Amino acid sequence: MASPEIAIIGAGIAGLTLALALKRKGGLQPHVFEGASGFDDNVGGAFGLYPNGLKVLRDIGGPQLLSDVLGVSLPYQYRRWMKHDGREVAVAEESHLEQDGIPSVGIRRWRLQKCLTTACMREGIEISFNKRLAEVRNPEGDSRGKVSVMFDDGSILYADFVFGCDGAKSRVRDSLFGPLDPVYSGITCLMGAANIPRPKRGICFPTGPNKRHGVWYPVSETEQIFQIYTPAPLNPETWRPLTPEETRSQMRELAATLREDGWAEDFVRPVEEGTSVLRVGIRDREPVKQWYRGRCVLLGDAAHPVPPYLGQGAMMSLEDVGTFALCFEQNPRVLSVDCSVAEFQAVCETYQKHRFPRALNTLLTSRALGRMQLTRTDSSFSAAIREWELWATVKIYGTLPGLKRGSAYDYKKEVKAAEGWDMSDRKINVHVQPRL
Repeated sequence: MASPEIAIIGAGIAGLTLALALKRKGGLQPHVFEGASGFDDNVGGAFGLYPNGLKVLRDIGGPQLLSDVLGVSLPYQYRRWMKHDGREVAVAEESHLEQDGIPSVGIRRWRLQKCLTTACMREGIEISFNKRLAEVRNPEGDSRGKVSVMFDDGSILYADFVFGCDGAKSRVRDSLFGPLDPVYSGITCLMGAANIPRPKRGICFPTGPNKRHGVWYPVSETEQIFQIYTPAPLNPETWRPLTPEETRSQMRELAATLREDGWAEDFVRPVEEGTSVLRVGIRDREPVKQWYRGRCVLLGDAAHPVPPYLGQGAMMSLEDVGTFALCFEQNPRVLSVDCSVAEFQAVCETYQKHRFPRALNTLLTSRALGRMQLTRTDSSFSAAIREWELWATVKIYGTLPGLKRGSAYDYKKEVKAAEGWDMSDRKINVHVQPRL
């Protein structure tokens, strides 16, 4: 039987993990297309990985991939809500979020991407760079059942199935449903890395004057990330590296402002010595109502960008991949060359049915956490009450309940139980030896 032509647009977390899933679970040969010229080390931002997403990497990539990822990240161990001058409001042991022996960790984006790329190379998955999508035509399929994938360089690919994993500004989504840009939230984030160890182990959430709040967290024993959120009326360029001159100027200016406002040196010094700095306009919108059309389907931020305050954006992409892989495993014919549009859409409907409520709930929880952080920046009596409520919540539950629910989510258990699918999976035991 002929092999289907499967195009995955976007070589981010969702795209690379999906490629692994289709190859390892279905013996398929997907082709990943990425608009960038390649992946570079020591650039870009970072994020947290939590057990709900790491379970997907374990289930799809096996012990080797999970071990690789945990080996180039660092467990948080503690979660600290603080004031800008270094006073601690509440401290939680991060073990409250641990699941199946899997911790929550901080990791540089490029390191995770490198682990996923290496895993794809081991499987012989082709990744083509400098292939920026122009548009997708004939999503229902032409007379041969093929979808036309048009690239900016003028080349055309005729695919049996197309997966849009190309982020919040997805061109796949725009081709299927029209332009739908996220709305600027009024908050700008300046993020960067510093080769300075955190003085206290853990991820920290300080708040300070002028409605400024942020997060500082380790990604190795000697390296940390800072993300500082500030209300700003103008919408800056999104996800654009600053020039070296811009970086030095903005970091000096911001460090001076933080010192003037009384921020502790533990927070100021990493900013002053920051590298790989990005200026980000935080954007937000509701999930797309429909995630598939014809022979095309969306995953990750292309369907549902999530504000960063909960740290679950990347986890939602991984859960999407895990859920689609489950649906595919139950209907392996769905990605064959003789699969009908109706058969493909039936699987996509099951996938979206489980993912839409979960993505929307995560988005709303993340928004609420962002509002809480803004509230904590006030010096009013109501803000003091909010700080006490935060302390009491952590004291009672060990951490914030929303964080615990998010990390404890088991995509496989939830979907299989709801669908009545076989639950007798063989458990994979993973022993991880960090290599930092």
